[in-house]
Amino acid sequence: MNQFDQVIIDIQHFGQTGKHLDSRGAGADIDGDGKISTWEREAELTPFYVHAASAVLTNAGVRTFILPITLSTYMARAAHIAQSHRDAVKRWWKHVEAAPLVIPPAPQTYVVLAHLNAGPGDYGLTLWHGERKADWFLADKIAKELARLGELEKAVVRRAEPIGDWQRAFYCLDMFKGQDPNIHIVLVEPWFLTNKKHQSLAGGDGPIRVGTAIAHGIMNAMKGIPL
Repeated sequence: MNQFDQVIIDIQHFGQTGKHLDSRGAGADIDGDGKISTWEREAELTPFYVHAASAVLTNAGVRTFILPITLSTYMARAAHIAQSHRDAVKRWWKHVEAAPLVIPPAPQTYVVLAHLNAGPGDYGLTLWHGERKADWFLADKIAKELARLGELEKAVVRRAEPIGDWQRAFYCLDMFKGQDPNIHIVLVEPWFLTNKKHQSLAGGDGPIRVGTAIAHGIMNAMKGIPL
């Protein structure tokens, strides 16, 4: 790990493509009151584990950036109302390139696209683009740390492809394709909002444990990323 390596984290679910700008992604009735409140949405809960991960990384001396919400992927996509998901991603990347946020160059940059999942799942999920061994290595290291969380049955690594279950994740990851080969990118869905056993990760020390697992996974990858 080079002392000048860096981590970039993007909190992604603010306004989905083709939906209202104030869309907050997946949700679940976590408190059992019969409705899904704003705080029970993906976009509201994701920042808690993201900031926990950032704190662990920063305390370990790793230069870490969280992209401002106003530049986050889905917000920019919704603002542009692109015709397709792929075009939206391309438009987002141009938007970030033109934005005032300046991310300094680094020997190695580790990018984490932060999400939460919903549906009939009992696992944590880390996705990679499928063309770079280094990206799989990063995803695998994060998954191994997520697997230590008692609420998860397991943590899995999946290759995102343009057709299939992980199509939307593919296009999120694809925005970095063709960029600097020293940029390593993964998408994380650490737990399921709709899984009752997972819902303890929404409060208490849950976000801290999730963020710590992700941070440790990143740092483990930084020790031996295959270049």
